[in-house]
Amino acid sequence: MKVKGIKKHNCSNINFYSICLLLLLVSYNLTAQKYENKWVISFGINAVDLFPTGTKESAQYEPQGKLFEDFFNISDHWNFGGPSFSISRLIFSGFSIGAEMSLNNIKKINGHDNIDYPYYAGNIYLKKIFNSNKRLRPFIKLGYGISGIDRGLFGGGGLMFSQYFSETIDQGLGIQIALSKNLGFEISSSLNIATEKTGINHFKHQFGLYFGLGRNDRDNDGIINRKDKCPDASGTLELFGCPDSDGDGIIDIEDACPNEFGTIENNGCIISNNTNIDSGIISDTISSVSSKTEITEKNTEQDVQENNSKIKEDQSSELVIYFPASKSIILGKKAYDMLLEIRNFLDSNLEKYVVIEGHSSSDGNKEFNQFLSEKRAESVKDYLINIGIPANRIKTKGYGSDKPLFVENSFENRILNRRVEVRFE
Repeated sequence: MKVKGIKKHNCSNINFYSICLLLLLVSYNLTAQKYENKWVISFGINAVDLFPTGTKESAQYEPQGKLFEDFFNISDHWNFGGPSFSISRLIFSGFSIGAEMSLNNIKKINGHDNIDYPYYAGNIYLKKIFNSNKRLRPFIKLGYGISGIDRGLFGGGGLMFSQYFSETIDQGLGIQIALSKNLGFEISSSLNIATEKTGINHFKHQFGLYFGLGRNDRDNDGIINRKDKCPDASGTLELFGCPDSDGDGIIDIEDACPNEFGTIENNGCIISNNTNIDSGIISDTISSVSSKTEITEKNTEQDVQENNSKIKEDQSSELVIYFPASKSIILGKKAYDMLLEIRNFLDSNLEKYVVIEGHSSSDGNKEFNQFLSEKRAESVKDYLINIGIPANRIKTKGYGSDKPLFVENSFENRILNRRVEVRFE
């Protein structure tokens, strides 16, 4: 082995690989991270390998192997030592930033074992962990820092401290093996590319334990604590992380009747015994309304059940889905059952298409009500498309508050006007 004059490395390929890795880190975002620690601390040992780095003959140590050549030749090339230590902070959806440092002694370079050079490395990095709610959690990372193999201060080569350190770009991958929510093993390998003529390209392999501190999503609902209005109760994104047990669009902590479908005006409770609201569908469903028969409170429960049982195969038949105040989300099992019946009817009657008309109550300003009525119609259309109805068989129209079914002189009537009417042509 001989130590040649120090030359500047060729980094043209290095920059390309770094840019690709950075793009992958930024572009890939796992949206369902159910559990992540805010802080992660890890420590262990490392192994430094100078051989399979694709180093040219003009570099300091030669001949070295091609990139990844003889990668697992542990006995001839891997220098085991330590410690390695890192600390990182979760920023969002599996992405974390951190810092790490490593110490070692280089005793083997291309099979030679008659040397003893201290090794130092430290960097900051961006890491993306995938499947952070699983036991096996692969990750990739991109770092920037410094590294050096001390051939001067302690190695006897007569070099000054600044002459054996170099800025480095670190590109790596690894895997975490979770033993619990806060403890596990971490294994990684990184290619450390020196960007200055004083540096040496090398691989660094790390093995150790990690400890997680803090929970970024305490209720495991996929919404991080700082954006979760109910961080200790699992909820939905539409309701800002809060649960809604009765499906009335009013979160449980603001619902006076959390187990009964109710209205905002009545603090989440049923207004009267005469208006039957069940799981997002007011059971006074319009059916066979060619004569536009007005719904009244005289409808018996038996009549309601008969009306809801199926879609009449009448061209003018019409169905109604009701919505919570100021919302366009479809709520309740009966609503989804009705949409499945609509799909089945259209599958059996290929000559027909469906018309979806959105409406709102008069609460709020006219522009918002128009927007809300269109969003309600679109939400029904989107669901029908998702369950197999071609978009060209669906028409939508929003009427705002211009076509109320009832004069809004009571809470009950406002509820009945927040609707989507579905008919066939």
